[in-house]
Amino acid sequence: MWTDETLDANTTVSNTLFAQGENMTMYCWLIDPAVDTPEKRQSLFNTHSALGQTPALTVYNRTWSQTFHFPATNQSNSTVMSWELTIPTTEFSHQEPILHWLLGDRLPAPPVLWEGDTEQLVITKSPCSPDVAVLGVAENNTSTGVVLAVTYHRFEDNYTTWFNITQNPSLCNISTDCSSLRLVDMMLTNHHLLLLTNQGLFVSRDLIGWDSLAQVRFLSTPINSLMSADFQAGNVSRTNTRLWNTPECESVTPGHTPDQQQQLLQHSSLHDMADPVTPGDS
Repeated sequence: MWTDETLDANTTVSNTLFAQGENMTMYCWLIDPAVDTPEKRQSLFNTHSALGQTPALTVYNRTWSQTFHFPATNQSNSTVMSWELTIPTTEFSHQEPILHWLLGDRLPAPPVLWEGDTEQLVITKSPCSPDVAVLGVAENNTSTGVVLAVTYHRFEDNYTTWFNITQNPSLCNISTDCSSLRLVDMMLTNHHLLLLTNQGLFVSRDLIGWDSLAQVRFLSTPINSLMSADFQAGNVSRTNTRLWNTPECESVTPGHTPDQQQQLLQHSSLHDMADPVTPGDS
């Protein structure tokens, strides 16, 4: 669907496209603003079709664009006055793979957050599209497990899905005590969702090449030996430990190699806030 909405008094988002479903069908008419009648549209369509001319549609965001050409139409059908183009949504939505996965069991409604919880909100944005983000509550001891939300439009209700991620089998099979799992920090890249918890660092499998609406699998990642004792003693919290990286909109070519996986983890450093590290020194 297309939107044209005002964010504030000075900012308007025009022609924003949110693609839903497997395919999107587009129609293109030629219109003469001075004389817009069915007969005029038919005449314009026939004229350009006879010349072999067809329209094109360009879809783009801040980091990516692709042009789609409408196919020629059989002119023998005199009732046709528009071009038609069907585009698989994977042609342009593959830039945001996080939208194609289930992080855990879906929640029917957003959780109730107390005032203290809002101070611990963790938000990580897609490096390619700022409207796509993941939200979670860090160290929420008032409820069991970790709840995350995935949005593609500023966390508005109709564009946000909530998950109980501690119901994800791959995460609970790794965690020693899933019921006490708490979120400390997280990071979203093109290929991975990284979760720093009180029980260690978990990295999702490559999100590229998704199995639509399957649950994402997480793997436990070794942590710096100097910090292992802190995790074992339960001394890791959001006040002293964070994830840090330099956001980069990487290539989304399927088939992430192990070398690229290793490179990602090298760039995604785990920093102890009590001993701050200047970016670039790690």
